[in-house]
Amino acid sequence: MINLLLRIFYKIYPKYRFITPKEIDKLLDKLKIDFDPDIIIGVLNGGYYPAKKIAKKMNKRLEFLKVKHYSTKIFGIEIEYFPIIKRILYFCGFKEKTKLIKNNSNVKGKNILIVDDESGNGDTINLVKDFLKDAKRIKTVVLVSYGPYNPDYYAIRSKKLFIMPWVEISPYHKLFKSKIKFLNF
Repeated sequence: MINLLLRIFYKIYPKYRFITPKEIDKLLDKLKIDFDPDIIIGVLNGGYYPAKKIAKKMNKRLEFLKVKHYSTKIFGIEIEYFPIIKRILYFCGFKEKTKLIKNNSNVKGKNILIVDDESGNGDTINLVKDFLKDAKRIKTVVLVSYGPYNPDYYAIRSKKLFIMPWVEISPYHKLFKSKIKFLNF
């Protein structure tokens, strides 16, 4: 049944692709990071799982930042509740307002690795980089890079938009949440 629904979805939205939990782990294994950070900072929510896995693999201290995306209403409808529409509008040049709402890190003089699940225009990562400007050196890593922003490390560059398994509209969302008990979204 899921395969039939996915085929229908891909016919309607050919620029999108749902990614499975196994594929996420393969992408994480594909990353070759030649940087030795003092602290890894995961950007919540999408960077939670990749940051956890990378920090464990590198045996590094892990902290998180919460970046809130404030979208506006289009025809009186809050687009935050319609991720597909939100993505289509992004490719049409629509920009969201972003605001950093959580950080307890002391990064002064430290090497920082910022981890997120994906990057498009780089708004989120650039906001985090600006906030962490006291760091000695900052590098960025994402699983999927699909826009004009070039992170320092990425597993894949794609023109398709990947819908991660931690996103509620993903058909793999329940499977992912049951597999990964420590996720707290």
